[in-house]
Amino acid sequence: MSEKGCADVKIFGSPNDLNEKGFTLLEILVAVTIFSLGMLAVATMQTTAMRGNTLSRNMTEAIIQYNQNKLEQLLDSDYNHADLNPGNHGPETDGAYATSWNVVTNSPYDGAKTVTVTTTWRDRSGAHTVSASVIKDSSLN
Repeated sequence: MSEKGCADVKIFGSPNDLNEKGFTLLEILVAVTIFSLGMLAVATMQTTAMRGNTLSRNMTEAIIQYNQNKLEQLLDSDYNHADLNPGNHGPETDGAYATSWNVVTNSPYDGAKTVTVTTTWRDRSGAHTVSASVIKDSSLN
């Protein structure tokens, strides 16, 4: 009680009380801006990951379906088969993929052929190439 015998009355909603309750509009705007920037970064990372997955899928397909199959076909061929004559051969195309091969005789030693198979393709990120080499020995036929 005060000196005059009246009870102290506290008035809610005074400027001091308003500053202590809740968030201000500025604080909410800053929080939403920070959250939005974070979500934008996550979306960018997701897009980059999807492009990387597409490139990996295309590279795996080029290696397994085209390079490896052509290498096995050439290794199973007779040493004197036309596809194993010295020089460049191909390209054999299948959709976006083009497979060619090069044969060098007496390399790395007499009686051997070095066969290099190269598969190329183009996608939105540019041109890509995958190569693999094997040695075919004349004594293994």
